[in-house]
Amino acid sequence: MKKMLVQKEGHYIGESVGKGEPGYCERTILYNEWARPACWYKTQPLFLIKRYFGEKTAFYFTWLGFYTTMLIPAAVFGILTMLYGFSTIKTSKSVQEICDEKISGNIIMCPLCNKHCGFWHLKDMCIYSMITHAFDNPATVSFAVLMSFWASIFIALWKRKQAQTAWEWNLSGVEHTLEIVRPEYEAKVFTYKLNPVTMMFEPFLPSWSKVGRIVGSSSIVFLLLLAVMGAVFGVIVYRIIIVTLMISSETIFWRNNAKIVTSFTASLLNLVFIVIMDMVYRKLAVRLTEMGLTTKGSLQCLML
Repeated sequence: MKKMLVQKEGHYIGESVGKGEPGYCERTILYNEWARPACWYKTQPLFLIKRYFGEKTAFYFTWLGFYTTMLIPAAVFGILTMLYGFSTIKTSKSVQEICDEKISGNIIMCPLCNKHCGFWHLKDMCIYSMITHAFDNPATVSFAVLMSFWASIFIALWKRKQAQTAWEWNLSGVEHTLEIVRPEYEAKVFTYKLNPVTMMFEPFLPSWSKVGRIVGSSSIVFLLLLAVMGAVFGVIVYRIIIVTLMISSETIFWRNNAKIVTSFTASLLNLVFIVIMDMVYRKLAVRLTEMGLTTKGSLQCLML
């Protein structure tokens, strides 16, 4: 009885049901073979996803799986670029000039601040130059060129995959330009107007209401852009302040590793901001869609 209750609509409890047992259905198959982190290496059952969730959701996961697969060669190129950087650290001319005392390492540099900062040798930046070379080396240019080709190839192959999937799912005959009235729009708009083309009454939103909703949505988007610009500027100010404080510190460790620590913590701040704004964007996207009351929904979204 408990296994049967698991199959109700809503949140899936996650109890695995074996083949042939009571409660075994398509939803159970999707959970056992797809919707679990342990199944990351398995091929997606796209046809079953289409039957359970519909074509639109299935197309999304088709694109997601194709995109993830195409990222494998890009990841290989990136790893090779990074390995090349690490393997050529000792032979790099810029690193040798900074780290070798016989070349430029003993050059005395001016103080980095007015207080608590003294003269320092160029070789003190040896570790920082090594880390920089590991991720920014001549192979990085080749990686950038390869990624530009990868982007073009990805788009071409995805169009081919999209057409193939549409043919296999018998969606190639769908009229993509056909538009339907969104159910959410019909539920919230109570005024109707005769359509001279179809000669049918359709929900109608007055122009003054449209303008107000567009202005409201645009204002929120503009405020979000200002928030992003403020966050970027804040990270820049943070880097300037922190590196100044660390260089002015009386502790030798902070003075020697000021740039590395500042870059690392600034990257963490960027990551935290991106995660927070991603959650905000997801909620606002739904709200703005409801506020805008988009009239039509194109069947072409099935193919995107």
